[in-house]
Amino acid sequence: MVAGELDDMTADDLQDFADHAFDTTYIKMIMAGNFYEQDALDTAKKVEEVLNSKPLPLYKRDEPLVPIFDTGHFVVMSSVPDENCRENAVICQFQCNIGFDPAQNCIRFLLAKILYEPFFDQLRTKEQLGYLVGVNGKRFQQAKGTISFGLQGSFNPAYMTMRINHFLRNYRQVLIDYEDAELDRTIQSITEAWKENHKSIPDEARAHWEHVVGGDYAFNYNRRNVDIMSKVTKQDLIEFWDKHINPATSPCYSRIDYQMWASTAYKPTTEEITSFPLAIIAIHGCLRQEGLDCISVSDVAGSIDAVGKSATVDDMLDYIKKLCLEVPDVDKVCEKISDIKSKARTAMEMALGKTNRIFKYPSARASELESIGMHQLQDGSWVVEDQKAFKSLYPSSNPTVPTRRLQCPT
Repeated sequence: MVAGELDDMTADDLQDFADHAFDTTYIKMIMAGNFYEQDALDTAKKVEEVLNSKPLPLYKRDEPLVPIFDTGHFVVMSSVPDENCRENAVICQFQCNIGFDPAQNCIRFLLAKILYEPFFDQLRTKEQLGYLVGVNGKRFQQAKGTISFGLQGSFNPAYMTMRINHFLRNYRQVLIDYEDAELDRTIQSITEAWKENHKSIPDEARAHWEHVVGGDYAFNYNRRNVDIMSKVTKQDLIEFWDKHINPATSPCYSRIDYQMWASTAYKPTTEEITSFPLAIIAIHGCLRQEGLDCISVSDVAGSIDAVGKSATVDDMLDYIKKLCLEVPDVDKVCEKISDIKSKARTAMEMALGKTNRIFKYPSARASELESIGMHQLQDGSWVVEDQKAFKSLYPSSNPTVPTRRLQCPT
């Protein structure tokens, strides 16, 4: 698309763009260095004079807008634009209604830090689901704080989501068993880092810039919260987990999953994702990755119905094998799948085991979600078909601004 436009571009077009690029501007500026405050203000003033711009209207400013969702679990399924990319990705983001509350933000920050190592160890080191694995927490301007779990790898997003869910279901007990001494050491390392002076002017500028973009302008935020962080307890972490992350106890469970499907992964149809549980979609993707392209999503569901929930993985695999007799070396493929380290076997064990339902709260906007073409899955989550229409239902982290003049009724 861009390359096609370049053919029609002329020197006059470039000159016209250069002449008018700064007609209107909105400037966010940070200056760090060894100079007086007045020197910084004079420099900023000089930049404004050189540009000689009119103020950029509010509705044209490129501010980070984060939709603030109601209680609910939403799934955005997108295709990777690059057809040569073989990597899938999943981000499970939890919105926490804590605003700029210092104590709650310290707990969120600490929880994300504690989560990172066991999450990486389980999904990257032990299960080897991908190279990019991590947990992070962020604050957005006037928005709820977030905790996100990210995973990028060659396995289908349905399977990766199931493994993230499995980790989350088991982590509450990990928090309960967390050693007090280890928690004290983690808190101490954080507070000591917060007390340290910035090692360079660029480091200082980057740290301050985060607060400029975040809109709180609390440039000494970390140092001011050293005492608050020092008083965070294990019980605080458990209560935060139960309130915002644990679907069984959260009164305000707000989660959105972003799934990126590579061209090499079979992306289920709307009918398939609404008709079958996530576990069925995950098994189907894993079987296809092992070479069983002949099997369909409905075949996988039928295999579970045929063998029954009390059956074993081997029973299910025997049934699937009969459906794929035309596949070359199907015996070797099934033998590979039966290995304890096989992802397809793990998916089958999860499907045949206890329920994988992790969310069952009805959305307060169910009728509105249906009206814009969204579909509810068997686990209670909603698939976002039209992202623009979905975002229009919810307020964002910045106030909305009309893009056309309002007219009084006549």
